[in-house]
Amino acid sequence: MLCSECCVAAHARLPLHRIYRWNGFFFAKHNLKSLGLRVQLGHHPTGSSCAAPHPAHEGFIVLHDNGFHEVAVDFCGCENQLLRFGWYPSTDKRPRTCATFVALDRFTLSSHQSKMTAYDFYCVLERLTDNTGLEPPDRYEPFLRMARQWRHLHLLKRAGRGHAASGCAGTGSGELARLCPICPRPQVNLPEGFENAPPQDQCLYVMVLAFDACFRLKRRLISSELRNPGLGTGWGYVVEPEPYREYLKTVTDQKEMSTCSGLAALDYANTKFSRGYATTGVVMGVCARHEFVQPNGVGDLQKGERFANTDWVFASILRHLDPRIRKIISYDIVCQWAVYVVERLKELPPLMRLLMLLHLFRFVIPKMHIHGHTRDCQVRYSLNFVPGSGQTDGEGIERPWASIGGIATSTRVSGPGARHDALDCHWSFWNWLKTIGLPALLRRRLEVARKEELVQKEAFEDFTLQQSEHVPKWRKMVEEYEADGSKPNPYESSVKGLTEAEVRKRLEEEEEKEVALGRTRVHDVSPSAFITLGLELEDSQRKIRLQVELKRSSSAASSRESLKQLRGKFNRRLVRFRTLQATYQPAAILQLTNRDVPPEELPEQVPLMLPSALPIHLQSPPGCMAGLADIENALREAQCSSSLVRLRNQLTMKSWLLVYKKNQSRHQAQNTRSRTLVAKNESKIRGHSEKFQMAWQARLSLAGGDEAAVGWPKLRKVDIRCMENPDDLAKKGEKCKRATDRAHQLRRENGLPEEDVEMGDEEGSARAGEKFREVSWIWTMTGLSGTDMDLEEPLRIEWAKAWARSRRWEEERRMLEEEWRRLGASHQHSERAWEARGATVPVGVIDGEIAEGKLAYAMKQAHMYRELQARAEARHRPEALLYGFSVAAEEPEEEGEGHVSAGEDEDARGGIDSEEELLMGGEVDN
Repeated sequence: MLCSECCVAAHARLPLHRIYRWNGFFFAKHNLKSLGLRVQLGHHPTGSSCAAPHPAHEGFIVLHDNGFHEVAVDFCGCENQLLRFGWYPSTDKRPRTCATFVALDRFTLSSHQSKMTAYDFYCVLERLTDNTGLEPPDRYEPFLRMARQWRHLHLLKRAGRGHAASGCAGTGSGELARLCPICPRPQVNLPEGFENAPPQDQCLYVMVLAFDACFRLKRRLISSELRNPGLGTGWGYVVEPEPYREYLKTVTDQKEMSTCSGLAALDYANTKFSRGYATTGVVMGVCARHEFVQPNGVGDLQKGERFANTDWVFASILRHLDPRIRKIISYDIVCQWAVYVVERLKELPPLMRLLMLLHLFRFVIPKMHIHGHTRDCQVRYSLNFVPGSGQTDGEGIERPWASIGGIATSTRVSGPGARHDALDCHWSFWNWLKTIGLPALLRRRLEVARKEELVQKEAFEDFTLQQSEHVPKWRKMVEEYEADGSKPNPYESSVKGLTEAEVRKRLEEEEEKEVALGRTRVHDVSPSAFITLGLELEDSQRKIRLQVELKRSSSAASSRESLKQLRGKFNRRLVRFRTLQATYQPAAILQLTNRDVPPEELPEQVPLMLPSALPIHLQSPPGCMAGLADIENALREAQCSSSLVRLRNQLTMKSWLLVYKKNQSRHQAQNTRSRTLVAKNESKIRGHSEKFQMAWQARLSLAGGDEAAVGWPKLRKVDIRCMENPDDLAKKGEKCKRATDRAHQLRRENGLPEEDVEMGDEEGSARAGEKFREVSWIWTMTGLSGTDMDLEEPLRIEWAKAWARSRRWEEERRMLEEEWRRLGASHQHSERAWEARGATVPVGVIDGEIAEGKLAYAMKQAHMYRELQARAEARHRPEALLYGFSVAAEEPEEEGEGHVSAGEDEDARGGIDSEEELLMGGEVDN
């Protein structure tokens, strides 16, 4: 306890401490200003008073990390010393509010890490000041201004603009962005002549870019660029606003999307909720392997995910990349966007003109999103079949969305400039977290790649040995396709069955030839037209059954009327069919006459009695007209082929519908619509599978019960499932094994018999049969007519995929080893760059304290990158790869450097020494 005079003297240099005064009953909160403390700026640390002080505003407020403080401040008459005192002013002319560097650092870290809004942080300071409802003076607007300037100044400082002769004004586009230290950059981390690398080494110098849109980052139609300009928009991650806006004005509305992909991009692009919003989201590009947001790689969306927005962002990113580097472009709608991308890029303004070597580009679809595309897209744009892609999944861009989503509510009501500044700062923090986490990421990926490479190589060699006689021509086919995409695709079937229309046309041509040769028709309606009519009636019955199922829960009059009309139309056509049947199938009429008709038989239950429904001895004369069974057999073959194609398409649709429902449906109305779509799609799946099963059964009857003569396997319920990747099946098998191991461990720990251990939902999801489950045959064959080509083609496709998996894992291992090398090279380059900045500080020309600060900051940054390189090297050692984080690795002391430890205290972020390092990118700025 101190008296008033002693308390003031003790806090002369600690004016933001909280003090409590004894009032006779308890210690009550008090403030130092009321005790007479005045803070003299300009003469610290001597403590002497200024001969010509200038008192600050009477209500001068300082925001600190422990709340609001009303402080009596005297400015020095010779110079302003607020910044030297560690206080950041809200304005440069007669400020009434300041925030301490500590408070601004605390808010910046809280905002970046936990996505705390400025309002919430400000409210915390209010509660720390007084939590009984007594509100301090309102300083919310000045706090927003100070925090925004503080974050922007740090972006400039970390980019070295304080050491540049041109200063802030000379900052170029994208210069404030933190670059990926692993992605290939000539003259930084690539060897000379990398562009001339042999084909087997070209995978080492590939950059994979991923593009996507996020519709959570909206902005309401408030404020404008004129009223709320950005402090450095275009210097970091967001594109330059003015030329971007002017270009979009020249682009008219486009109907660009097809129904190929049904994920959120198309859904949001074609049905937009843009009313009341100036911005409906953003489109962004990242490096797909390491998830770094690219310089000038974020652009606002105005109404949906239009190609024009993506074109601009795409070109904006390519401006910063060397044209000699091979690039793989991943985009969930690339099958539509890439078709005319070159033509659209030629229409961009001069700012975006670039050199684009098309033979160095490959366009792909991310591995999850590709399941929502057609089978043709799944073969043409799969990352699994692209040389140089390794095990890149293309889905890395989804992870930054998960991180940035926390600020969507606050940026939604921001002005355009403030929003762009906030996005730039958060993306910079995201890239920094990725930078310090790269050693752990590479170590983990390399362990997996080395293991999987051996597994896939062994499986491929066994497969090759079994098919050694076919391998040379299969290998040649794959190599030719990879060299020239117009060559036959080895990953898709080339045996195509005839469609029903093609079969009907062929049969009609044959009948016309017979008539031309003098054969007399027994009826004006030809035999093929008669069978076609019967198959159309069969289709009508299926449609009625599906309609009954869909409308079973509906009592609407329109539903009942629709069924009544369908059944009436069927009955009228059935009368026509029975008349023709008396001519072509007298045995069928006899069978129908002797049949016991149920009293409540509905039209969709009436048997049609086509030739395949008759006993084998009645399928030929006199029971049926000669050749009628052969006509049905040919049309049934076409039904099998066409229905299987449609079944595959609906199963593909089911895959993305379920993914979309899980990830995008957020409220009751969307869930209801999604469930309706899933139910309709499920009914179509049942319809196509029923059509195949009926056609297969008919062919079996016409073949006299010989399944081998049918040419198609029997379609069972278990076969009707979505396409499954062999790698996914392997992962499910491993998950099943882990679940079983956990069950055994539980039994041992609790002393329970095996039958008493019940597996929960998590374990139950990995069923024992998943480990041995194979891809359904419906995805691997088109029908077998008994020819060698029919039998060989499925084997060729599976061999080509096995070879692709083996090569992708080998590429992944080699790419990761190269990325380790590039990581160290990039850190060394950054270290040298900061040392060079320090060497250019004009000592003796500028103020001595300023020169000393610049030199110290440059040396500290150089030391930080030296430390990052040492940590990465420690992680890369064989013992670190084997034992993970448990091994401590020390660097020998050289030229005054200390040692670096990669011990147990390091976490998955790459070993962060302190909160200050996490916040400032390795530097502490107090």
